[in-house]
Amino acid sequence: MKLLIYALIAVSLLAGSCSRDLGNYDYTQTNKISIDSMLMGEHNSQRIYRVVHGDSIHFKPMVTGTLSQADTSRLRFAWVIENDTIARTKELHTVADMGYGKLVGYYFIRDLSTDALYTYNFTLEISNDASRGTYILTEDDSHNAVLYTHSALSVNNQFKEATMVADRPIGKYPIDLGLRINYGNSSTNYTFTIMTATKESDANVMEIFVNDMRPTLLYNRSSFIEPPAAFNITQYVRMATASHNYILVNGKAHMMNKGVISSVLYPGDPLNYDFGETGLFTSRSLYSRLLAGWDYRNKKVRIFMTANAAANDSYISNIEGPLDQSITAGYTFIRGFEHYLNGAYCYVMLMKKDDKLASFLITLNGYQAVNSITKIAETTVPDLDKMVYPYFNFTSNFWYFAIGRSVYRTTVMGMELQKVFTLPDDQSGDIAVFGFNEGGTVSLQNIGVVTYDPNSSKAMKGSFYLFNINSNSITESHLNVVQKPVGIQMGF
Repeated sequence: MKLLIYALIAVSLLAGSCSRDLGNYDYTQTNKISIDSMLMGEHNSQRIYRVVHGDSIHFKPMVTGTLSQADTSRLRFAWVIENDTIARTKELHTVADMGYGKLVGYYFIRDLSTDALYTYNFTLEISNDASRGTYILTEDDSHNAVLYTHSALSVNNQFKEATMVADRPIGKYPIDLGLRINYGNSSTNYTFTIMTATKESDANVMEIFVNDMRPTLLYNRSSFIEPPAAFNITQYVRMATASHNYILVNGKAHMMNKGVISSVLYPGDPLNYDFGETGLFTSRSLYSRLLAGWDYRNKKVRIFMTANAAANDSYISNIEGPLDQSITAGYTFIRGFEHYLNGAYCYVMLMKKDDKLASFLITLNGYQAVNSITKIAETTVPDLDKMVYPYFNFTSNFWYFAIGRSVYRTTVMGMELQKVFTLPDDQSGDIAVFGFNEGGTVSLQNIGVVTYDPNSSKAMKGSFYLFNINSNSITESHLNVVQKPVGIQMGF
C-alpha cells in the first residue's frame, strides 16, 4: 500500500469574482513525495512498531516522487523520536534503547527543489525484553536489592541486573518479590506487574509494570493511614490477580491497595495476635473476606472476618473459636495457603515436629464460618531442618519444597514424599529459592530454582535452573549469574 504525504505549501489566491478570463494557465507540475514499505494506516494506532528494548531497528522506506521518481539526491531526511534526532539518513538502522513505553516518532523529508516538508508520523512501542520471563530479587554484599530479569523468549538472553527502577533505588535489605497477572480482554491477553519489598527504601514496596520497567505504585511509611511506631516489614503476601496485597509489620497485618496502607487489621483482637515475621497465610481468592495466619503469641491459627463479602480492611471479628487446635501442640508452623478443595474453601497448613512433616486441613463453611481442623497425614523427611520455604501448587494439590539440591513434593491428602528432580553436581551450592511460572496456557508447568554458594570465588555466587514438569528435564542452566537470591517469580 502506498501513502501520498502532502506538504503544507503556502499558495496565494487572486480573488476577483468578476475578473476577465485571459486564458493564461500555469500547468507546471509539483513533485509530490510518497512513501512505501512502512505501516500505512490512516490512524496513528495503525502505525505502531513494537520492539523489545535492545533490539535492532531497521526501517527501509521506499521514497519516490511524482517527478523525481526514485532519485533522492535532492531530498534530505531526518528521523526524530521524542524530540531527539536519531538519524539523518533515508533508512533508519539503530538500537531500541531510547527508553520504554510508547514513544512518538517522525520521519521528515525535505525536498530541496521545492522547499516542501513532508512528514510521516508513527509510534515506537518499546517493551522490556523480559515482559515474559523470570524475575529474581537478590541482595549484594552491601545489602542493596538487585533485581535480575531474564527473558523467556530466548535462552541466549543474558540476565540483566538493576539496582534502580526509573532512577529510583529499589532499596536495601530485600524481603520478597511478588507477581500479579493483569488480564486484558481475553485469557491470552495479559501483562505482568512485579512487586519488590525491602526493609529500607524510599519505596519499601514498589509495583513495577514489566513491559516498560517503570513503577506504577509506591508504598512507604507515609502510605500508612496510621503510621506504626516502628516500620519493619517482614512478609509480603501478594494476590495473584487482585489489586490489593498484604504485609506484616511488627507481627501485624496490613492491607495495601492503590497506594495506601491500611491501619492494623483486626485492631481490637482481645488476644493481641502476633503473626511473627512470616505467619500470614497466602490467599489466592479475589474476595479476601477471611484473613488467616499463625499466631506465635497464642500458638494457634487465627482467622479474621470482614464486615462484608468484598475485600476490605474492616476485619471486625475472629471465627477460629470452634476449632480444636490441641492437635497442633508440639508442631512448628511452616506455611499456610487458602485453597479450594473438593468443592469447598479451606486452608491447608504445613507443620513439622522433629523429622516429621505434617499436613493440616481447616475446612470452611463458605466464607461464613469454620468447620473443623484435622491432621491429614504425616511423613518422615530426612534433613527437614534444611527445608527451603515451600510452595503449594493449588492446581495439583501438591506441596513442593527443596532440601539441598533436590526438589520434593508431597500430596496434601497423603503426604507421600516424591523427589521431583535433583540438580547436576556442578558445585553451584544448595537451592535457596524456587517458584513456578504463572500466566497463559503453560502456567505452573515450569519450576525455576536459584542456588547459592557463599564460599564460591565467583563474583556472582547464585545460579539459575529451569525445570519443565512435562518433559521431566532441566531445560535451562545458567551458572554464576546472580547475587544472593531472596525471591523469584516467573511470568510466561
